[in-house]
Amino acid sequence: DTSTMGLTFDTTQNHFVIAYRDQGDSNKLNAIIGTVDGTSISFGTEVSLTSGAALWIKCAYDSNADKFVIAYNRSSAAKTIVATVSGTSITYGTETELISNPFEAVEGVFDPDTNQIIWAYKTGTNVFHSRIGAISGTSISYGTQVNCCANNSNGSVGVTYDTKNNKVILST
Repeated sequence: DTSTMGLTFDTTQNHFVIAYRDQGDSNKLNAIIGTVDGTSISFGTEVSLTSGAALWIKCAYDSNADKFVIAYNRSSAAKTIVATVSGTSITYGTETELISNPFEAVEGVFDPDTNQIIWAYKTGTNVFHSRIGAISGTSISYGTQVNCCANNSNGSVGVTYDTKNNKVILST
């Protein structure tokens, strides 16, 4: 179930973060680092991120800050957290609220021209939104939410960055 797992890759250091809901441990949000070496992958130790259940987990990588950001629903709100990777270890900053209600779909992308993370998400109102976040140290702060479009029938969202035209592309 892709709503319970996020994956993103750091091309500079050849490692990636897998964030996932651990159904065997009260649906807590866990993350693990994978490192690519030739045709092999090795994993570090999984680290629990939350004490409560997490849903709709997705990741984005900020190559400027060399940090991963994980988005997820917890309790009745959508949250994000900055993750720092060192070797095969992962540490977390402070949990930040993305929006005060949960999302039903989410994707994130890094904009290398502004050094910001853009999250696109759908809420229960069938409206798609986006928010831009900037990392400072081990935290992320967000600008104002923007409504993108409404009444999508499939409920999924995709987002990518066009480096040629310096634009974020949103697909619903």
